[in-house]
Amino acid sequence: MLDLSNRVIGTLAQLASGESVYCLLGNIELQHQQKTKQFLTLTVLKDDGDRFFLARYFDTDYEISGPDALARFLDLPVEKVFPISYDISKSATGLGPVVKGLIEKEVLEKLSDEERMALIIS
Repeated sequence: MLDLSNRVIGTLAQLASGESVYCLLGNIELQHQQKTKQFLTLTVLKDDGDRFFLARYFDTDYEISGPDALARFLDLPVEKVFPISYDISKSATGLGPVVKGLIEKEVLEKLSDEERMALIIS
């Protein structure tokens, strides 16, 4: 089994509109769905070399690099971007919802700083 600790994986992701985009995914915990949902990183790549790093709800730059900014980067309405689906099952083995995942516009379960720290060390 591939271990994705401290690694990123490149793949095609599918936007809500059905359009595919190249991206890099990081912080995937193959055997832990909650950690992946909370800490997953997404970088969307354009053919011209431009890239966009999606900030997570707890990142300090969320207001300028969050879901709405990604939609502007892609020149699409936000509802045509999210949810974003990905499938890394050809490259990694793990929990189904982790290797075939969805990135929602908003994480359903927002954790406090203390809860995130507890999750990190669990």
